[in-house]
Amino acid sequence: MRLNGLDFLSSSPHSFIFHRRTNQTNLGGFLSLIYLLILLIISGFYLIYYFNEDNYFIQYIFQEKPLTTEEIDQKYKSEKYNPSFNICSSLYMNAYESISKRFGIRRYNSLIAFTEVNTSICHNMKIPDLNWIIVYDCLNKNETECQNELYEISHFTSSISLYMYYNGFILDHQNKTEPLYRMKGKEVSHSLIPKFDLFNPSIRTHTWANVRYKEEKGFSSMFHNDEDNDYIGLIMKSYDYSEMSGLNGDKRIFIDAYDVKSRSYHKYKVIGRIKFEVDFAHYDEYKRTPKSFWDTMANICSLCMTILNALSVSFMNYFSDSFDNYKIMQKILVDYNNDKDNDNNNNDDNKKNKNEEIKEPINDININENLIDNKSEEDKNALLIKDIVNGEDDKVITDKDFIGDNEEMPNLNFFDFVFSGLYDGKCCKLSIKELIKKCNEIISKYFSIDHIIYNQIKLENILKDYRWNNPQLNNFGNNELIEQLKNLISSFNNN
Repeated sequence: MRLNGLDFLSSSPHSFIFHRRTNQTNLGGFLSLIYLLILLIISGFYLIYYFNEDNYFIQYIFQEKPLTTEEIDQKYKSEKYNPSFNICSSLYMNAYESISKRFGIRRYNSLIAFTEVNTSICHNMKIPDLNWIIVYDCLNKNETECQNELYEISHFTSSISLYMYYNGFILDHQNKTEPLYRMKGKEVSHSLIPKFDLFNPSIRTHTWANVRYKEEKGFSSMFHNDEDNDYIGLIMKSYDYSEMSGLNGDKRIFIDAYDVKSRSYHKYKVIGRIKFEVDFAHYDEYKRTPKSFWDTMANICSLCMTILNALSVSFMNYFSDSFDNYKIMQKILVDYNNDKDNDNNNNDDNKKNKNEEIKEPINDININENLIDNKSEEDKNALLIKDIVNGEDDKVITDKDFIGDNEEMPNLNFFDFVFSGLYDGKCCKLSIKELIKKCNEIISKYFSIDHIIYNQIKLENILKDYRWNNPQLNNFGNNELIEQLKNLISSFNNN
């Protein structure tokens, strides 16, 4: 089965410059050093932030989900969504103990019978079941006498406080064990202190809501139900205050009810009422994600790669491309001058031996030999051009006609390449701009794919009609580097 058609990892071949992959420059080294310093600073900042900041990232969403009556009833019966609490309560007012004892808490389960709430113990109960009233026992006195007693008590204090303690849920976002938990046993974690005026009765309605905490625990959480991985609790969210009044709008509210404990009817002056409700249709949802070291490394790499790409693009656009093209042309001219000097030396030798017979070609093909059969000294060192249009005689164009006297390209600094685009006609360095531009033009022409392919096709056709003076030159294997490669292959296969 061939999978090469699916390969998207292999890259295109790269060209080389000066027998290397890249042309390394001093400016590139300086920018690389700057980049390394930036890399160290960024890495240090992110690592310090990772070790010193919180362990989790927190997200919060307020959810609203309408529920049917059946769904509400299921949540009401569920210990998970409607857990029981240990609720402890006590009444406090600034008065004598004999007076304070006449204030009490009764369960508002009936208008006929009141069940006393024993404040000396804690009660395990569900939140919606808490519906209490705070009353003053008139001890079978009439309403006027009972009201006068309250006026006398108001000289000490005009309000009474209801202290309530319960083992509620605690939100601890950075807790590594549980982000949502509650106190165990009889310990209490929250307190509630509503105050009630003796002559202005009121209702305090406290609304509770569920809290759902999602925690990403990795790959294993995919095989479990969402709620199995969630922490669900019940927390007080808000309270509502409203005044109470009788049927006639009077603030003096009295109730005659049967007291279960004393098994007798009592007249009570209502001071206030407190009730708890649970809103199952709305809940808070939290989600926390553990802070990962690999996330920190990803942030470092992402930011550093952005800076590296910015430096690379700026370096290549404003310096590297023009600098490399200029150096290529400079090296080509230097090599051409060296070849010309060698040709001149060979010409002097040929003048001395021009009457000697031509020797047979030797096997060493890596030495400099002409590929054409030279007939004379003039044919070797000059180019014959026939002017067909004017019908002139053959003209001889020598190397000096092509090159000129001043053949060395100037050595430019990196400012010349970086700011070459800013030179204008009034600047003395306009010639530098034209020089760099001309080198870019030459490279872009002869190193373009279309030009290389076009010349390669023409060269192939020329070689088909070429007469080889030395047939060994047409042998691909007769090359020094190829011979070395073949020796390495033979050595590897023999071992």
